[in-house]
Amino acid sequence: MVDTNQPPNAEASLVGDVTATLIGLGLESFAFLGARGIAAIKAMTEPAVATVRGLDSARGAVVVALPYDPRPRPVPTEPRRFGSIGAFASSHRYATLARLLTSAGRSTALTSGLPRASFRTAVNSRLPEKPLAVLAGLAFIGRSSLAITRRFGPSCVLGVLLLPFDPTGDADASGLTGTESAREPGGRCGDCKACVDACPTGAIQDPGSGRSGLDRSRCIQNWASESGSVPAEILDSWGNRVYGCDLCVRACPYSNGAWMPDGRGTSAAIRADPLALPTEARPGSWVDLDRILDAGDKDLSRWARGTALGFSWFTPALLRRNAGIAATPR
Repeated sequence: MVDTNQPPNAEASLVGDVTATLIGLGLESFAFLGARGIAAIKAMTEPAVATVRGLDSARGAVVVALPYDPRPRPVPTEPRRFGSIGAFASSHRYATLARLLTSAGRSTALTSGLPRASFRTAVNSRLPEKPLAVLAGLAFIGRSSLAITRRFGPSCVLGVLLLPFDPTGDADASGLTGTESAREPGGRCGDCKACVDACPTGAIQDPGSGRSGLDRSRCIQNWASESGSVPAEILDSWGNRVYGCDLCVRACPYSNGAWMPDGRGTSAAIRADPLALPTEARPGSWVDLDRILDAGDKDLSRWARGTALGFSWFTPALLRRNAGIAATPR
């Protein structure tokens, strides 16, 4: 509940505070979700996760998109073998966005007098962040099963700041009506098949097939994240990737909004890049394959720590396997 000492328009004032804070932090694209939308999200979330992540006590949320440029970077000219890192993981944008959202929550708590602990951040978490973005009106689900934000397409990472107040008031009906097509993979893509045509392994279902969504068993990025033996048909299209595949993201016409210059003279992605701390702006778009292949587990863990490759499930053995595939000519 909002503090009863707050004036009657306190929630509108709090929305203004959050909005100004996010913009001041350099976050340009976000949407609010109210209590009824939170209830819809809670219904699709495991109870234990809802409790741990603070969803049980939330009355609203703001969902934020942090953009990146999905286009390929020039390969280093050094006489070494290099492997590519997907644009979303070339800088630890999850950490950057989590830090900024936490800062926004703390700032709003300070100005409002609400408890700091009542503002909870979720980025790359077990909360259903894509449905949150859809119900907030920030995105729809594309044929690729990625969240297609209206401003940046899929060329962004998503984050959520849970709020102890309802930012939409009683008029909020988000999550309850008019979102069925937005939640169905490809339901709002029309005749566009750009991501289908761009995928080298046929992982994205063609609308003419009568199926929808992503066949994870054929997705290069899925295999880059999974240990085990990679199927031959996936290896044939692997290329020099160590982690990440940007082809469907790059092909989406909505992604142009992330990297094309806008009315401010630069692109949203260019403005977003400096938001990362130096420790977050790693490992970059290209990594030295020989260094990875020659390094021991401790050295690889140390190198990956603090990056989007530093999660516990992405083991040194998996990193080394991926580098070995990328280094093998085909």
